[in-house]
Amino acid sequence: MSKARQVLWTGAAAAAVTAAAAAFLLLKEPQPEKEMQPLLFEAEAGVLNGVHAAAELSGYSGDGYVTGFDDDEDSLTVFVEAPEDGLYDMWVGYSSPGGDKYTMLSLDDRQAAEIRLAASGTFTEAYAGKWLLRTGRNEVLISRNWGWYNMDYIKIRKARKRPEHRVVRRLVNPDATPETEELLLAAMTENGPIPDPDLLVKTETHWSWFCTWNGDFINDGIQNSEDHIRHVLHHEYVLTLDEVKELRS
Repeated sequence: MSKARQVLWTGAAAAAVTAAAAAFLLLKEPQPEKEMQPLLFEAEAGVLNGVHAAAELSGYSGDGYVTGFDDDEDSLTVFVEAPEDGLYDMWVGYSSPGGDKYTMLSLDDRQAAEIRLAASGTFTEAYAGKWLLRTGRNEVLISRNWGWYNMDYIKIRKARKRPEHRVVRRLVNPDATPETEELLLAAMTENGPIPDPDLLVKTETHWSWFCTWNGDFINDGIQNSEDHIRHVLHHEYVLTLDEVKELRS
C-alpha cells in the first residue's frame, strides 16, 4: 500500500473503506494540575418564578435558600459566572426532608439533565455532572420536576483535563496477515472533538474516517473552533465528500 498520501475520510466517505484494523487506545498517566477553587452562586440571588426565598431552616449558605417548588410551572434561574470557556463540574446545594426527589437542570437551552436529590433533612449537595460553560454569564434553570425540596446554591469547578489518547501500532488480532498489518487503519465512529490531522501525520496514525456529532459539538466554538474545522476540512490529509463524487447520494 502506497504511503505517498494517507487520507482521513469523513463519515460520509466511510462506505469506501472496505477493510480496516482496530488499534488499542492506551491512556497516558495524567499530569498533576492545580485545581480551580470552587465558585458558589446563591439560589436566593437568582430569578424566582412561583417560588420564594426563606431562612427558617438552619445550615444554609449565604442569606437563605429557595423553597416552594410545589406547582408544575415553578422554577429558579441561577446566573453562573464562568471565568473561561470550558468543561466544569457542577453541584447543587439543597435539602430534601421529605425523601428522595428529582429536579431538572437546563443550561441556556443547550444542555439538560435530571438530578437526583437524596433524602436529607439538612443542607447538603448533589453532583450534577459536567457542563460546558461559556465565559461570563450562564443561565442555569432549575425546574420543579418532583418538587418539594429546598435549593441553596449552585457550585462549579473547572473539570480536570481528560487523559490524552495514544494510538499504538499494534493490532487486536495477533494472527493478522502482513497485508492487514500494512493497512492498519482505525475509525472514529462517534466523536466530539475532531482529531488534528497535523498530529495524525506526525504520529503516523492513519485514521480511515471520523463522524462528529452535530449541534453544540460543531456550533458552540468550544469543542471544535471554527478555525480548527476549516483547518481539518482543507487539510491535504483529509478527503471530503466533494472529492469522492461517486459516493454522493
